[in-house]
Amino acid sequence: MTTKIAGHEFQREILRRAAAENVVSHAYMFSGPDGVGKKLVALEFAGIVNCKSGGGSPSECDCGSCRKVEKGIHPDVVMVEFAGVRNIKVDQVRDEIEEKLYLKPFEGRFKVVIVDEAEKLNNSAQNAFLKTLEEPPP
Repeated sequence: MTTKIAGHEFQREILRRAAAENVVSHAYMFSGPDGVGKKLVALEFAGIVNCKSGGGSPSECDCGSCRKVEKGIHPDVVMVEFAGVRNIKVDQVRDEIEEKLYLKPFEGRFKVVIVDEAEKLNNSAQNAFLKTLEEPPP
């Protein structure tokens, strides 16, 4: 991956250590104002946990897995974006998120689903998403 991320060194180091020590949690939440790099850090972490070259820094890695994450074509890294939607409904959560989580990783070690703008979920959608986080698929 060639994307450079400015800042977030402390948070990125915590994520790198989790991957290196094989103590990756089933869910992480990145929050903050628009434009601070949450999505980039999440994508970097997705690259690290699925890296074929040992989980080094994806910005310095040229393995096939990291390149696929960078291009947005890795089969096990799914970006869920609800562009132009103001109020995300429960059926959209089930279609876009839950369905993808129940598939086993195809190529990488982990299935990663990045949900952008989750604050747009309505109450029913939030509850469905929370249930998925509390009871992740096997």
